[in-house]
Amino acid sequence: MQNWTIAKRLAVAQILVTLGIILLVFVSWTRTEQISGNVAGIVNQSTPELALAGDIRFEAVLFRVTNLRDVIFPDPAQRDATEKDAEAQEHQLSEWIQAYAQYAKTPEQQALYTQAGSLFESYKTETRKLRDANRQNKTEEAQKLLQSVGQAGNEFTKVVEELRSLASQRLEASGFHLQTPRSFESNVLYDTPDRQMRARTEILRIRIYAGRCTLTHKRLPTSGPAEDRHKHRIETEAAIADGNALAEFFLSLGLVAAFRYEKWRTEWQDGEGHCVIDETPIGDYAELEGSAEWIDRAAARLGVDPAEYLTLSYGRLFEQWRERYHRTADDLTFAAVASTQVP
Repeated sequence: MQNWTIAKRLAVAQILVTLGIILLVFVSWTRTEQISGNVAGIVNQSTPELALAGDIRFEAVLFRVTNLRDVIFPDPAQRDATEKDAEAQEHQLSEWIQAYAQYAKTPEQQALYTQAGSLFESYKTETRKLRDANRQNKTEEAQKLLQSVGQAGNEFTKVVEELRSLASQRLEASGFHLQTPRSFESNVLYDTPDRQMRARTEILRIRIYAGRCTLTHKRLPTSGPAEDRHKHRIETEAAIADGNALAEFFLSLGLVAAFRYEKWRTEWQDGEGHCVIDETPIGDYAELEGSAEWIDRAAARLGVDPAEYLTLSYGRLFEQWRERYHRTADDLTFAAVASTQVP
């Protein structure tokens, strides 16, 4: 009986959504069959050096959070776990900084790379002093060290950002032109309480980006593969005037906000396809959108091997991140990721 009720409400919802969208004044309505290749991951954004610089930055943020946890939690058992996390993150950062040497080819990159290595050593030294002071219950000393640790961390991440800026210049060299400057983006996925849409590999999303609000529905193609080397989806998209009103409309129909995710996005295009650079709370990613042939050509121009293509959704990437770092955040938002605790 319950399943019948949900199905009936969804059928009614489809009719009412159409009427509601008209009332909310659609700016445009487009229906496209999109072949989307998500060329992303820890080691292969739009360029390998941009990806690696993004990973260094992200790991540095985790490292900072770990050291703050050491100050916040007085429990010795908790501090032992924190020390292990800090040591693992130090090791990971050292490996990635060393790996970046192969990309520091120009004099400017080499100078920044040398500076980054030196600043990381200083940062590491200050954080170790902080954790040692905590273990010896030197509260006053630890409080003073917090300032120097923060300053050292800021100097290190600033240089890493400069490395990322240099790396992004390859997009322009590869024939891409900036379409939308770096802008904040928020997304909410809606579903039934028992996640029927997810089970069908569908999404219903409200996105707010660069002052625009968009409603998107994605589903599997009716013919052909859903995924091979690329990701294939049927996408229906419409610009809407009032995202909050539409969200209330969905909730009143019995849908729920199933997943939220945020990022800073920069859009590039070459007249044939798009490349977007996403800075998420768990790392930086790039996505190429266009025909399968164009994706492969664009990836080749950017130095990305097809073997490195990744077609995972942000939801799945988030699940992998939670498993890797043993985190309990429910949403991929900057606040949720920053505040999550180790279980």
